[in-house]
Amino acid sequence: MTVRPRRAARRARVWLLAAGCVAVTAAGAPDLEAQAPSGVLVIEDVLSATLKENPDVKGARATMDAARGALVQSARPFDAHPSAMLTGSRAAASADDLAPSTASTESTFGLSKLLRSGLTVGAQVAIDRTVSSASAFPAVSQAATSVGLTVPLSQGRGGGIYAATERSAALDLTAGTRALRATAGQAVFRAVVAYWEYRAAYLRADIQRAAADRARQSVNEVQILIAADERPKSDVDLMMANAAIKQATHVEAERQIVRARTVLAAAIGIDLAAATALHVPATDLPEPDETTELRLEPLVAAALARHDEVAAALARKESASVLRAGALSHLRPRVDLVVGFAHTARLGGIESRLIPGFGAWPGPSASAQLVFEPTYVNSAVRGAVITADAAYAHAAVAADALARTVPLDVADALAGLTSSRAQLSSTGEAMARSRLARETVQRNFELGTATLFDRILAEDTVTNAELADLNARLRHAIALAQLQFARGVLIDVRGSDLVADAQRVLRVTGERTTRE
Repeated sequence: MTVRPRRAARRARVWLLAAGCVAVTAAGAPDLEAQAPSGVLVIEDVLSATLKENPDVKGARATMDAARGALVQSARPFDAHPSAMLTGSRAAASADDLAPSTASTESTFGLSKLLRSGLTVGAQVAIDRTVSSASAFPAVSQAATSVGLTVPLSQGRGGGIYAATERSAALDLTAGTRALRATAGQAVFRAVVAYWEYRAAYLRADIQRAAADRARQSVNEVQILIAADERPKSDVDLMMANAAIKQATHVEAERQIVRARTVLAAAIGIDLAAATALHVPATDLPEPDETTELRLEPLVAAALARHDEVAAALARKESASVLRAGALSHLRPRVDLVVGFAHTARLGGIESRLIPGFGAWPGPSASAQLVFEPTYVNSAVRGAVITADAAYAHAAVAADALARTVPLDVADALAGLTSSRAQLSSTGEAMARSRLARETVQRNFELGTATLFDRILAEDTVTNAELADLNARLRHAIALAQLQFARGVLIDVRGSDLVADAQRVLRVTGERTTRE
């Protein structure tokens, strides 16, 4: 179609007038970004707040503290047990008895301790003092010391059920510590995904806002063209309908910002007041890093070696095995070798045998006993064995399941990351070409060679391409976080504090390389 020079000049003047009107309209449009809360929210803030506020992390930390208390309590059988006893007696003289009255006191102090090897050591000191009413017999004192050693030959060797309980409690604490880190990793992953959704909601609203602005601009331009008799009046209906649709879509996009903010607040673990104060997300979606070579086999091997959830399951399995072995040891008969050494020393200067009721002859002594207790039906022990068997079976199933699922999760996450990178290259090209096509259609529309439908289609194509590119970038960010979570590298420990490095959700680097 050929446009006459005079008509082309008239169209040019009309388009200049339309551009001026649109500029005034754009200058008067409200800036929604300026109405947002001051300040920005970066990914580092989200990570630190999640580790501090998330209720799942708090609960896992309380569970770990309970396991630490159980470990301290399990050492109770190995505590030293002191004892002390004071005994007094008096024998009164009778009229037909030539023996005088006597008064005696005995002070006994002892200490016993079960060693973790199963040996039981005991020591005792007894001081006996006797006073006679007869003046010829002064007060006499005697001290007796003894040391005993019990050596288990069957049941109880190696500490028996008590040592097994303590070792099991130590492994439970290890499992609780790794479970805390695994729970923190899950919480951080959910918060990261929610943050990227929050960021994407703002970007999506920007795209829809720009589309609505362009639609309103088209209405203004068409109205000017209609006023200049360059377009029929019916054209404005189509453009206004298109602008109304774009505005409704923009309103819904703004609503999704509030929704994404609510989801992020729930993932972090903050209340409504803190949620409404969340700032605009400022950390941009991560760009694909094609320089890092990602091969499945090394990623799977490293994930199994360091994954906190796998380590917690293996610790629980070992704990159940130790407790099971300790319970089984109590089904054996008890055979103990008891060895004792004693020494009695007279503290008085007179023959104590002249005083009725006084203690044994002084001097050293030794004894040895072999104690045998046959096995008998003990419901508590049998029940403990059954419980330990069940706990071991459950822990073994859980550990085996993780050994299968972790490689699958890593493989799926790696495939998702690779796919999202391929999508990004396609959507980027589509976005660039759609913008170029829109400019071409706009020039043709100004010259009168393109219809309203061509212009609307070109605008919608740009909007759809921008949304597709944004969705691809969002999928890439989530896939990257998914891979890092599947590998178990989101959480580290510095001293007694859990830390999450933001670089580990922005690129596939900075991971732990050894199992702690």
